[in-house]
Amino acid sequence: MAAPLIAPLLVVRAAIAPWSNAVGRPPRSQPWRLFTLLMLLGSLGALVPSPSALAQFSPFDFLTPLPPDEFEPSPLELQAADPLLPAFPLTQPLTAAQIAALRPELANLDRAAVADFRAGRRVEAFSQWNRYLRLMRYVGPIDEARSLGRVGAIAWRSDEIPQARFILERLKELEAAMTGNVALLERRPALPKPDPAAVPPQDTPDQREAIAIAYGQVGQPKAALRLYDPLVAAARAGGDRGRLRTLLEAVAPLAAQSFDYERAIAAYQDLLRLEREQPSPIPPERELDPAGGGNGLTLRQPPIIPRDRLWQVTYLQHIITLAERSQKPDISLPARQDLANLYREVGAVRLLPTLQTAIAADYLKLDRPAEAESLYRRGSLLAQQLRQFDVAREAVSAIAELYRTHPAYGDRRDEVAGFYVSMLTLAREAGDGYAMMDTYDRLGEFFVERQERDRARTSFEQGLLVAQQLQHRVSHFERRLQSLDQAPAPTSPTPDGETLPAPQEDEEGSNRDRGGFELFDF
Repeated sequence: MAAPLIAPLLVVRAAIAPWSNAVGRPPRSQPWRLFTLLMLLGSLGALVPSPSALAQFSPFDFLTPLPPDEFEPSPLELQAADPLLPAFPLTQPLTAAQIAALRPELANLDRAAVADFRAGRRVEAFSQWNRYLRLMRYVGPIDEARSLGRVGAIAWRSDEIPQARFILERLKELEAAMTGNVALLERRPALPKPDPAAVPPQDTPDQREAIAIAYGQVGQPKAALRLYDPLVAAARAGGDRGRLRTLLEAVAPLAAQSFDYERAIAAYQDLLRLEREQPSPIPPERELDPAGGGNGLTLRQPPIIPRDRLWQVTYLQHIITLAERSQKPDISLPARQDLANLYREVGAVRLLPTLQTAIAADYLKLDRPAEAESLYRRGSLLAQQLRQFDVAREAVSAIAELYRTHPAYGDRRDEVAGFYVSMLTLAREAGDGYAMMDTYDRLGEFFVERQERDRARTSFEQGLLVAQQLQHRVSHFERRLQSLDQAPAPTSPTPDGETLPAPQEDEEGSNRDRGGFELFDF
């Protein structure tokens, strides 16, 4: 209904354009422009629509560009004759012999495009790949989808967005022709006219999977999952364990990429179940790092985990990572417990301390402080036995924080200072001056909270000595001391009867090299 108004409005806009800098007011030196505008409005009066039509008109309609009559042709569509084809336009699909003769030529095109891309000639490379992809549709939809995915992955990784977009549109055309889902198409209002020379796509599992893989390669995980859904359902219904495992290994990372963590976790849990029922060894070229994700511990000599258990470790670590991202300790806790049991079974004891502290953290998130404290203590003890002093100190620090802040330990806060003293001892054993400095600071703050200024002063003074040796955060400790009373106070014993370990210099007052950096013998 607004179409009759487009022409007069454009004329009016052209007439008043010279006044755009006059704040909507014609300049006095050009009174004829106002007369011209009035004449134009009068001559266009016959074109004014009826009041009912005017009521449906939006004043911004004329700002919206009209859609073009034709869509811009894609470089993946054959627009002219190609020397590698027997005729143009083709009216019949290529014979098996013609396809066999065409494949080596396509391989040459692909190699030439790869060489251009590696040499930095991206325009030339994608020009050859576009020709390669145009011809691939005459080989078959499965081969075309695989080629689209491979070239699309290169375009996606190298930020060639227009090229990746053309490849995505072609993948949508293949899916639409295979499933009849016209709503997928964006560049055309309906399915493209079938090319009589191209091999018609059919909704087969192989074609569906080829298009799904290609979607994933061009950064479209949700589109890929849409095609994987019926394939996974069919594999479950048919009891094909090998096929189901292959599909789930594709679905799980795609679900994680699309932030569907619940679905990704479910896929990895299914994979874990399948792996436990029938272990599959990992070939040497795919050997995994048993100390990789999920526990954060890197060992100089990682324990040897049997190959038939590596997949279980991998799936459990994925479940833990995804559960942490989705903030679901009720899922990460049993997964970590399963991983700890597996480490015990295979003798990977050195991986346990960090894992035990992580399990304790999950207990805390689930408001189970008693189990958390027990795990922290066991993890700290095992870490000390394995001389993993950093891990042991972190576990003791977590216990101290638990006693300081959790209501269940309100009557035991006097024991916190003892935990800090243990942390100082562990930091000294590890030769970690920075950890000692931080612990003295935290202990001083704890005494300040308890209004024990003498003990706070002792802690900050000893922290200042360490800071001076490290030449780090000296002014911080000086400010903390200035905020306390100026009267000196002797070092007070801790509730356990121990005195705070203070930094000591050797006889010559020189630094000693410990743990890869210089600091005094604490």
